[in-house]
Amino acid sequence: MSPTSGKKSFVAAWLATSLGIVGLAFAEAPEPYPLDYWALRDVIRNVQLSPEGDRLALMKIPSKKGDPIIEVYDTSDLSKDPFR
Repeated sequence: MSPTSGKKSFVAAWLATSLGIVGLAFAEAPEPYPLDYWALRDVIRNVQLSPEGDRLALMKIPSKKGDPIIEVYDTSDLSKDPFR
């Protein structure tokens, strides 16, 4: 392998990488998220575990225009309906 062939392969690799980056710059931008996504309130917050670890409490907003509710879960069976 001659010194010039090493330079040629380096230049070819650099050129291919540069063209790939330029191609990405002209690619179609993804659709932006609607404003509603950013304006929503947190659905679940203020999650707390009892000192004994047997209950889990959280504040939840069930719908977009709903009022917050507090739910308390029994940690031994989280599939059961919570106390509201």
